[in-house]
Amino acid sequence: MADATNEWAFLSNNGTVLLSLASDPAIEVAQIAELIGASEVAVRQIVGDLVAEGYVVHARDGQTARYEINRKAHLRHPLFQAVEIGPLIDALREQRAL
Repeated sequence: MADATNEWAFLSNNGTVLLSLASDPAIEVAQIAELIGASEVAVRQIVGDLVAEGYVVHARDGQTARYEINRKAHLRHPLFQAVEIGPLIDALREQRAL
């Protein structure tokens, strides 16, 4: 097993939050925090960033928050700006189901 100080992941917390919202549009921040091992405050900040950047649309349905992914949004890194997030999300979700 790897040393805890040397652990890293290919997907950032932002990516895992986005995938969580794509998988369950009514998921709660507390559930995401537990899934990805982050604080609720950090997840709220990430969701806010995703909304502010146009990757996610946030709406309220009574007490329930609902999220819609902007599948036409593009990755931010200059090397991948031509890549839409919709197909990437689909590919990652498909592999997760295996």
